[in-house]
Amino acid sequence: MNFSVHMKNRCPEWLLPIVFVAVALQLGQAALAEPVSAVSKVTKLASSKAAKHDALAKGISAVQAVELIKRRADVKKFLSLFPQGKSTKLNGLAVVEAEPDEDGSSWTVHVFEQLPDHTATMGWFSVDRKTGAVKTII
Repeated sequence: MNFSVHMKNRCPEWLLPIVFVAVALQLGQAALAEPVSAVSKVTKLASSKAAKHDALAKGISAVQAVELIKRRADVKKFLSLFPQGKSTKLNGLAVVEAEPDEDGSSWTVHVFEQLPDHTATMGWFSVDRKTGAVKTII
């Protein structure tokens, strides 16, 4: 199976580098050594997580929450430092990810740079699932 064709049918093209980073982080070096098995494992994992999140969500989805955050001027400026997904100075990857909060009423969105030995957080945001209202956490 061609990974890029398979993923293009499921997510926007800008999300592919982020999915790859998630694969690498979830499966460690196995994702890089065995891309076919890693892709199938992560696809199943991502599908089940997305189904749970979307089933809980009544309104704004995780993808929509990420898009709302990416429209912010401060986040746009941060992401502009990563041409083609990588920083030019440290070769880090830009990541914008959403997870449901504890009570399921909003998405917690983390914007950060993934480096080999640590992450560098740009910010944390909360997106209300019903209204789409954005609040800065950090």
